[in-house]
Amino acid sequence: MLKTGKSRRKTIHITIMEQSEIEKIINFISFQKLLEVVKKFEEEEKRVSVHDLGFNIFPIISDQYQKENLHSDIIRTFLNPKAKHNEKNKFLLLFIKFLNQHNHLIDESDYKNADVEREEGRVDILIKGNGHCIIVENKMNNATDQDRQLPTYLEKCKSLKYEVDAIIYLNLSTIKEPDKKNWTPDEIKEISNKLILIAAYKNSSEDLYNGWILPCEGAIEINNDAKFLFSQYRKLIKYLGGPIMTTESLKEIYTILKEKGKIEDAILVKNAIDNLPTYFISKIVEECENIQSPFNRPYTTNGISVFDQWNFGDSKYCLTATFIPASSKYQLRFFDKNKRWDCNENLKLLLNKEGFTEWEEEYTIDFKFLIEDDKLLEFLKALLTKLVEIKCSGKT
Repeated sequence: MLKTGKSRRKTIHITIMEQSEIEKIINFISFQKLLEVVKKFEEEEKRVSVHDLGFNIFPIISDQYQKENLHSDIIRTFLNPKAKHNEKNKFLLLFIKFLNQHNHLIDESDYKNADVEREEGRVDILIKGNGHCIIVENKMNNATDQDRQLPTYLEKCKSLKYEVDAIIYLNLSTIKEPDKKNWTPDEIKEISNKLILIAAYKNSSEDLYNGWILPCEGAIEINNDAKFLFSQYRKLIKYLGGPIMTTESLKEIYTILKEKGKIEDAILVKNAIDNLPTYFISKIVEECENIQSPFNRPYTTNGISVFDQWNFGDSKYCLTATFIPASSKYQLRFFDKNKRWDCNENLKLLLNKEGFTEWEEEYTIDFKFLIEDDKLLEFLKALLTKLVEIKCSGKT
């Protein structure tokens, strides 16, 4: 005969909401603009979580792979027609084509026999053509501008008799304006007409990753070494830029909440969500208390659903359901309080078959918060039925 026992429920303390608060929550989670930004953040989080730099040559050869100088050296080498990639001006012309997509009109013929220099006149990368030049200022490490930095570079190039076609202001994953403090109105006007703001990785067709690096990699037909380096550098850029993208999305979410005056509603939603695990743990008991099982009637204590008092020989089997905040998952845990596991073979076979993981004489299985709530309940009810069959067979 199966035990039913007495109910040992404890009171679950859940804050009762006013109807007006419930309406605020419904309105808040229906706010379309916020939903769009949250979805964007979620997608970026997934991309960052699955992207691993893996076996990459740049961290191997240098611990400075996040620093601007290394990136300037790499980009300059790719752009330089005289470099040993043996692709001549292919990558440079693709770069100019990429820049022209940003509402500029740079004549490729002016850079037919270009030189690409590092730190000439303190410019990070200077592309010098036939009386024309392109300035690349690298801020991928988020360095601050020096006083009047871009006006100084512009004047230096003019003094060398070059017409500056474009000034590239390159950041890692953001579109950021240069510091225009102490610039004259004429300098602001002139530089603004030449300025191209570019992110190295922003998951868009206008970033360096998609707009230049990928096309360069795809354009290589013979030189496998060059193709390999572009592939490795592409992965490095994505690896470095991904986490910053999620920060930008959080910034956008914060701005929307502040502008719309919805911070209090957001806190209300958060508090409601924080209470949901406690509610669901109590729901497990309500759903399962009348289901036949080898345990005493289930109860809730300290936020845990407990099925216990299944005695077999010297074993006292127990099944619990609890919420783990760190992983946002519910966990079912099956164990023997006495750690004896008398006549346990059929029981262990069942737990393994159902997907439990064995660890230090305990069996656990996880379910995602909210997403797998119904799945957990169905699984638990079916498991209790199968445990009854094992108890009735007398072959634990």
